[in-house]
Amino acid sequence: MGTAVFFHAHPDDESIATGGTMAKLADEGHRVVLVTATAGELGEVPEGLLAPGENLATRRAAELAEACRILGVARHVSLGFGDSGMAGESSNDRPGSFWRTDVEEAATALAMVLREEAADVVSAYDEHGGYGHPDHIQVHRVGLRAAELAGTPRVVMATINRTHFQELSARAAEFGVAVDDEELPDFEGLGLPAERITTTIDVHAQLEKKRRAMAAHASQISETSFFLSVPDEAFAAMWGTEWFVEVGAAPRGPMRTTLLPAVGDAGQDHNTPSLVAGPGETMLAFLAYLRGSVQRKVEDLSEEDARSSPLPTGTSLLGLVKHLAAVETYWVERRFAGFDTETVIDDGFALAPGDTVSSVLDEYRRAARRSDELLAGVPLETPLSRDRHGQTLTWVLVHLVEETARHAGHADIVRELLDGAAGR
Repeated sequence: MGTAVFFHAHPDDESIATGGTMAKLADEGHRVVLVTATAGELGEVPEGLLAPGENLATRRAAELAEACRILGVARHVSLGFGDSGMAGESSNDRPGSFWRTDVEEAATALAMVLREEAADVVSAYDEHGGYGHPDHIQVHRVGLRAAELAGTPRVVMATINRTHFQELSARAAEFGVAVDDEELPDFEGLGLPAERITTTIDVHAQLEKKRRAMAAHASQISETSFFLSVPDEAFAAMWGTEWFVEVGAAPRGPMRTTLLPAVGDAGQDHNTPSLVAGPGETMLAFLAYLRGSVQRKVEDLSEEDARSSPLPTGTSLLGLVKHLAAVETYWVERRFAGFDTETVIDDGFALAPGDTVSSVLDEYRRAARRSDELLAGVPLETPLSRDRHGQTLTWVLVHLVEETARHAGHADIVRELLDGAAGR
């Protein structure tokens, strides 16, 4: 199982631009995570839509929760920046707007999620945000920078196939759609031409979910809107394919048709991160990669298999994960930051009776998130708060990478002996 993180500007963008791909990955057994930059509080509101005292941000949060349920999103994170409004509006420059937020600040927040999730791929937008919206352009800038900071191995940009929509507009009558030439968009400012696209995802099988997810955003996409009111054949022609440009992929190369390999593919591999901003960021990126390798070995196992061991020592995959959670808490929270944690590192990899795959993975992810929060931007020469031998943050990071890599190797062996599954 892989993990895909989709970064979007506002609630409803996820359903319109990538809803089919998200549902398809979830249907295939992958973990799908959504990150939104803003609450979309400056969206247009139909008169009479909101109840007395209700604000748009609250309504859109509820709509997004329902869309996430429909699409199979495992986790949603809101970065909490302000909606910037449409291009040219005074709200673009208001304090706290996403458009005016420092790219490094926002990218650091997103990179924390990417590391915590050990993301295999992150999706942002193309360089002009699909159609020039300030927040969408900022998603492009922040998303690509966050991937650099986190060392995420694969980065794609969701886009609109400009060529396809130009052709569809010329055939509108065939689909029973009346189009006023004066209302047609400026195609030159919409998405990217077909020759730039590297990845085409067929989501016809997920169209019913995509339509329901779009309809869940009723404050922005009414049933009478053009998006939802077109005939089924036209809807399929418009939304049955989703397009991406992979960063670093050669244009006009072989067209890719998926963001992640199918779960269970023999020899499925996950790329190691490339060199990122500096030595500290590179070590954190490799640590995130190794955490993901360990998590993938256990997250699709039954409770019985996760606890069982094919080894004479009795080492189980679930025990390995619980041990690594304790290692991170001990070395980062207790020894480096100086917190009074009661963590005990059990080299016997013991499990409590109530431990489950879900609870232990959550414990590990919490420890990883806390480590990333405490270590982000800290100079490598910083000494430990509870120092015994002149150790610095460099020593802690090297130790965490070394120990996690060693146990990732153990996890490879245990999982292959259990059911023959191999790959990072």
